[in-house]
Amino acid sequence: MLKEMHEHLLKELAQNKQVNTIFLILGIAFNLMMLAINSAAQSSKDNSFIIIFFILGIIVSVIAITILYKNMQTRNKITNGLYMMYEDNNVSKYFDKSIMKNENLNSKLEIAVIIVTCITSIIIPILLKIVYKNEI
Repeated sequence: MLKEMHEHLLKELAQNKQVNTIFLILGIAFNLMMLAINSAAQSSKDNSFIIIFFILGIIVSVIAITILYKNMQTRNKITNGLYMMYEDNNVSKYFDKSIMKNENLNSKLEIAVIIVTCITSIIIPILLKIVYKNEI
């Protein structure tokens, strides 16, 4: 039973990492797409188009960030469970706990990348509008 539980937890960790990768890529790609659309639309007199895409970009980014954050919490719980299992079986000395800190840092950096691309997708079109049209 212990072996099956160990395999199950490892599969959960792998699935968690796959979901993180998918949402990180989607969050970045979506924000870059919003940057391109809003930069192209900045020459328009109608600002409603740009505002709608700003809001859409923020919503998608918040969803991606929430998923990444929840996956970080899930990964912590699974990793702690694995560590307790290793302690119970006297093999915890082979598990370096700094791995958990590194994974948390990676998750926080992934979240930061999405935040930065979201902010960039908003600020650049505004700056273009100010520079080329002297309007907001």
